Amino acid sequence: MLLNIFYLVGLFIFITNSLLLIKAKEALTSMEWILLYRNAGKTPDKKRINYNLVIFWLCSSIISSIWLLIGIFTEDWQLFLFLSIINISSNYLLAKNKGQAKINLSFIKSIVLNIILASLLYLYYFKSLLH
Repeated sequence: MLLNIFYLVGLFIFITNSLLLIKAKEALTSMEWILLYRNAGKTPDKKRINYNLVIFWLCSSIISSIWLLIGIFTEDWQLFLFLSIINISSNYLLAKNKGQAKINLSFIKSIVLNIILASLLYLYYFKSLLH
């Protein structure tokens, strides 16, 4: 039962991430503007930045990461450890890039993680419902 709830949360994260992919460019561009203003020591231009979308994107990323880390305590801890390492290392690589390259790489990372998440949910959650 607890495992089903865990994968149900994973399904919610998958749906949220899928919806965010539609707005990914706007969210990532807004985050880039926030960083540019912060580095310049200026107050961000509120017309250019969608703060709600940025906060929603960041919260979704945090929840996804926590879900992956909690997955380490399941039977498939090796798979979740592997996914967590990929997530952490890709975040590290993204921190090294700037501008459009960072936006493109973030978008690719989101797509790849969503595909992996969809596969995981199919393999474990939906198959458990069928049996």
